[in-house]
Amino acid sequence: MEMSKERIGEIAYALIKAKAKKDGVRYDLIKRELGQVSKDVGVSPEELMEFMRLLNLELHEETFKPPRKSAERKPGIPGPDNPFFYLNK
Repeated sequence: MEMSKERIGEIAYALIKAKAKKDGVRYDLIKRELGQVSKDVGVSPEELMEFMRLLNLELHEETFKPPRKSAERKPGIPGPDNPFFYLNK
């Protein structure tokens, strides 16, 4: 089965993202190893840091996305619009 480079990239990104989500991202280690990793994979250190920044941003957005609007608020749980709304009933 032939796979396009684009599809291979999508799969590789999904694997990296899943690993980062499971284990976290240690930027202190990445910065120390950045030069060697960039040489190993043939990517500039600037591009590598930008990739890691975008990956971290995407993981952060997925982790802290707001709840769906259709979700009902449970009684007694303060809401962002009025932290004491349950006292006003």
